[in-house]
Amino acid sequence: MDQTQQKESRETSDAPRDALDQLIAQQPERHPLVFGFVGAIGTPWERILRDFTESLRRFDYSASTVHLSRLVDNLDYRPWGELPERGSTEYYERRMNAGDLLRAKTRNGSAMAALAVREVAAQRNSSENESSIVFLLRSLKHPDEVTLLRHVYGRAFFLIGVACSIAERRHVLSESLSHFGESRAGAERLISRDESDPNNRDYGQNVRDTYSMADVFVPGATGIDVRSDIDRFIDSVFGTPFLTPTPHEEGMRFAQVAALRSAAASRQVGAALIPVNETPFVAGTNEVPKPGGGQYWTSDSPDFRDFKTGRDPNKVYIKWVVQDLLERLRDHNWLSESLGNQSGPELVEQAFTVDESGLSVLGDARVAALIEFTRCLHAEQATIINAARSGVVTQGAVLYSTTFPCHECAKMIIGAGIAEVHYIEPYPKNLVNELFRDMIDVSPAVGSPGVLVAGKFPFHQFLGIAPRWYAEAFTAGRRRIGDQLVDFDPRTANPITSGWCERGDQEREVSTDTAISRMIEQLAAEDAEGEKISGKQSQIDKAQEEIAEVS
Repeated sequence: MDQTQQKESRETSDAPRDALDQLIAQQPERHPLVFGFVGAIGTPWERILRDFTESLRRFDYSASTVHLSRLVDNLDYRPWGELPERGSTEYYERRMNAGDLLRAKTRNGSAMAALAVREVAAQRNSSENESSIVFLLRSLKHPDEVTLLRHVYGRAFFLIGVACSIAERRHVLSESLSHFGESRAGAERLISRDESDPNNRDYGQNVRDTYSMADVFVPGATGIDVRSDIDRFIDSVFGTPFLTPTPHEEGMRFAQVAALRSAAASRQVGAALIPVNETPFVAGTNEVPKPGGGQYWTSDSPDFRDFKTGRDPNKVYIKWVVQDLLERLRDHNWLSESLGNQSGPELVEQAFTVDESGLSVLGDARVAALIEFTRCLHAEQATIINAARSGVVTQGAVLYSTTFPCHECAKMIIGAGIAEVHYIEPYPKNLVNELFRDMIDVSPAVGSPGVLVAGKFPFHQFLGIAPRWYAEAFTAGRRRIGDQLVDFDPRTANPITSGWCERGDQEREVSTDTAISRMIEQLAAEDAEGEKISGKQSQIDKAQEEIAEVS
């Protein structure tokens, strides 16, 4: 065997070993990224996207913006007709309608994101430098869209939540609509629908639940240095070696970890309290209190958590309250005759039965959102109680909660002397603003300092790297070689998206493209058949009219 043959033989035998070594090492490489953006209507998108584009240039990555609301303009199936461009008084409403209708017609909450996947694949295939590009998806409106994008792109997908106070968004939107003679009430209607449409629970706008799924939260308010926050997040994606968390990020991470020990039937909520001297922290979750102090753990025996009893007492007692009220109305002849003969349980069942539109008589009523009958301590309550049990001073402390505190917790927060609150997920039916508007500022300017202003203390939207990206963002790679610190060069850095696989991404893109394309083709065919039948019916009606005239 000559030297050439020996070399080829070695290369052939080494190939499997090299492939295995590559899998073990998981060496990062340059590849496309997908950034989804979520923010409420009225968010100043142009400036945010421009800053992201400029920040990515530091790493020699280009950016391409995909407007989800415009992806419906050129579909073969368009039951919504021609949609208006910006500058039209119907721009927001009509494009909301189109997105809602596509989700409803396909019976899939991720339909708009599926169109985005198709567009990303088309652009990437036609790009000269497809490996160093980030697709900026503006903007996501439904939790299912995030779920689909995370499944298709894995760790190469990031969700960016853009925080902007309702006061500023209301001003921007009202000013935009005023040019067309629209009232402030029109802006309020759009803001409410955008947050979570109560008339279309399955397929409507739902920014509230989508926003809380983000990997990072950046400020979108005017006058705020957004670029530094964006640079820091991009640095975390590319593995900058000396990036460390802020106190706010660590506080929220403690809160999220605490949430994971909750077995509450409703949802997992966590809170963490950081005293003035920043140590030690105290955490709590929404769980049933335990005699002797604290809350039940999974190792406790006996264990009287709610799921062990097989029911959520809050829901049970709400139904009892409703039943008592309906029975009293029935017994005093305040109900219609058709309802007057029904039993209490039958009246309750009918009141909460969902109709074809997805609504029920009492499903959205305030009584259905009562929280007074839960056996669980709320996370914020548990945190304050744990501080009292352990001797941690709450005066002047900062409280982090994975969700907006309810009105029951708010009065404990005030009484404990806590100085400020940071939260991620909004709580739609809380009465904090109504009951404590003279003590708590529920909508402070985004990025404003957490201090008392005019006797009020603030409930802030959390800003920074979210708990779901915390571990990857702050796990340090190599920081030195020998006695020298690593010289980090953004122009040659690669994303730290472990487990990324180009073939896997492409296969899932093809599957998504095929699915949404077939759905649209089927809907278009059904519409065409419907028009054909309608046309034939019109001809029959016309013929019958002519015969009637002759007769």
